[in-house]
Amino acid sequence: MLKIFRPMELIKDTDLNMTEITYEIGYSHIADFSNNFYQLTNMRDQSQNLGGILSGFIFA
Repeated sequence: MLKIFRPMELIKDTDLNMTEITYEIGYSHIADFSNNFYQLTNMRDQSQNLGGILSGFIFA
């Protein structure tokens, strides 16, 4: 679960692309990250507006 909160923070707070975020959080394969992210959030990580959607969230 922690591997989902960190990328959500990175999407919201940085200009890193999804490939950079995938490797930053320790995934070796982008497809694995994408599938896990979708299963836990029901949001596709490629969404153009994902940063905007997450802007209202506070990650502790």
